[in-house]
Amino acid sequence: WLEFPQSTVVRGLSPRDASWPLAWQAHMDSFLEAGPVPDFLQLQKGGPTAAGIVERFLRPGGVGILTPFQLGITHAEDRPRRQQGGERRANELLRSFLEVRVERYSGGISSPNSAWTACSRLSPYFAWGHISVRSVLGAVHACRQRASSRVAKSLDAFLTRFRWRGHYCQRFEMLYWMEHRSLCQAWEHLRSPSDAVNLGGKGFLFDGTGAALEMPSQDGCKCVILSEAERLKAWEQGRVGYPLVDACMRCLLLTGWLNFRMRCMVVSFAAYNLWLDWRALAGHLARCFLDFEPGIHYFQLQMQAGTSGGDLRCYNMTKQAKDQDPKGEFIRKYIPELSSVPDCFIHEPWKSPGFPESAGGYAGRIVDETRSARAAKTAIAAYQRWARSGAHKQGYPPPDLSALLRGEMSTLRAKEPAERTEVKKRSQPQTGQQRLKFIKSEQIIKEQEKREMETAETTLENLEEKECVESKREGVAGPKDSTAWTCPSCTLLNPAQAARCAACEGVRPGRNKGKTLMAMFS
Repeated sequence: WLEFPQSTVVRGLSPRDASWPLAWQAHMDSFLEAGPVPDFLQLQKGGPTAAGIVERFLRPGGVGILTPFQLGITHAEDRPRRQQGGERRANELLRSFLEVRVERYSGGISSPNSAWTACSRLSPYFAWGHISVRSVLGAVHACRQRASSRVAKSLDAFLTRFRWRGHYCQRFEMLYWMEHRSLCQAWEHLRSPSDAVNLGGKGFLFDGTGAALEMPSQDGCKCVILSEAERLKAWEQGRVGYPLVDACMRCLLLTGWLNFRMRCMVVSFAAYNLWLDWRALAGHLARCFLDFEPGIHYFQLQMQAGTSGGDLRCYNMTKQAKDQDPKGEFIRKYIPELSSVPDCFIHEPWKSPGFPESAGGYAGRIVDETRSARAAKTAIAAYQRWARSGAHKQGYPPPDLSALLRGEMSTLRAKEPAERTEVKKRSQPQTGQQRLKFIKSEQIIKEQEKREMETAETTLENLEEKECVESKREGVAGPKDSTAWTCPSCTLLNPAQAARCAACEGVRPGRNKGKTLMAMFS
């Protein structure tokens, strides 16, 4: 990865230093205020001559400038509908954005239909260095000075995302290992990287036990249990059976571009519904994206897959399709098999009479969206409780997810007795005797929760005392002074001197064990 000056990256900053955002911002501001660097190809007084410039490329006895074909470089077939490169095209695109299209930017970048013209579409030119950061920001600020309130709103939204771009590049510089490891170490156990790399094994959602997918869905469709290699290949080729997901993946293969919301959606489907490790997705998407930028790519990939410690982003594919492509225009454009399917079935073709013949032979679903999403959320919740309790630091194994989905209780997950669930779901009693029994059962549950909390607190205190004794034997300070701390939001293990989490920038928690434990097991 070549870090050009216009990426605004500062070498040597540490994520452990809470002031790194200020240093990065000062660097970016100074870079933007600096004057342009003279083009070495332009003839200037005292500069290189025309003959000298030509000599840089064509030297005596040389072979000249060779094409990739002459150099023996092989690459994938070119994408027929991709954007064309060059500084002239980049400047033309910038002018059309600021003069014609900018008003639609705010509010038009989510739908795959409107995003093609509402977005600036400059990202490939930034990634390939065909347009400079200074020239774009200068033009944007000049446009904003004379813009209407609506245009100014769009320009402000554009500038915010522009800042995010540099911010993510800087974070990748400081946390470069995120290319190969999950930002939150506890999440390394969630999806097995070896299964994704070796393309073997089905994972706990697809292990053939019937835990998540073996039962038929409500519409009577029997989903076939596929191996990880088969699920990955179907996702890459755009034939998972969900029209908007398939249209997006086929669009990538043809154009090399998707708007941000659709990129998030396809990663969410692969990570949660297909239960694929994010590392298995990284290479294919990097090869597809014409605007591939490592700093953005790996952080966003982990964020959407849930391994960065942020919120759970499990999209509802059918709802997204109905919201962002209500008439199926984008779907029909990239899935010709569905061109004759009525609007009422375009998002759920498996419900059309006579499917799959009625859908032009379109592939059936390889996974049940509702069941797989519910199973994934159950697994994530169990892992969050396991990680936030600190069990992973003590060497305890992660929860048995297959057993968890079959209804068996894992020893490390927070206890949720079935009778407690029944009490919560039960309607309020009507008679006085029923109300008395209801109140008594509620008191019993509260006392049980209190005992569980006290037991958990005692266990963690004993573990902490054990750490302290062991550290004294080794001649180092105890955990209260110098041990690393786990972020309560994203579970990343941070060094003792860090005031903020390196992954999510959360503030280091205090030593109030009661509040910490309540947060762990709530």
